[in-house]
Amino acid sequence: LRAVAHRRRNLVMVDLDEHARELARANVLANRPLGVVDVRQGRLDQVLRPGELFSGIIADPPWVPSHDVRRFPRDPMRAIDGGRDGLDVARQCVRVIDAHLTSYGWALLQLGTPAQARDLAVGLASARDLDLDVVEIRTYGDRGVLVRLGRRDG
Repeated sequence: LRAVAHRRRNLVMVDLDEHARELARANVLANRPLGVVDVRQGRLDQVLRPGELFSGIIADPPWVPSHDVRRFPRDPMRAIDGGRDGLDVARQCVRVIDAHLTSYGWALLQLGTPAQARDLAVGLASARDLDLDVVEIRTYGDRGVLVRLGRRDG
């Protein structure tokens, strides 16, 4: 929400969890952004319409490897479990980003570790069916890693 709070830009927010959707709606009401905010619940690949394009996409998928989720007993499992290597949901996000990012758009993907970011970059470099590259990786200590994605032609 902060990405568009003081600009006349529209925003689509998606979360699989109903409670998270309600929190997002409350956040929208409390902050009154200038643009239209559409809060949707469901799987990314199901709630975005075919051909719906965005110039900016921010994704914060679960990134904790399944074998480590016990380290976070207060967090809902679905919110943190990123699968075997922590990248299962991130890989799904990348496919959705590829389908919905404009030609010269940008995407930010939050991950947990630099190793995950490198693994994702290697996977993208070898993926012939995707038109995305890792443009930049920024590490924020123990607060995670941001991966900036862009079109190969952009």
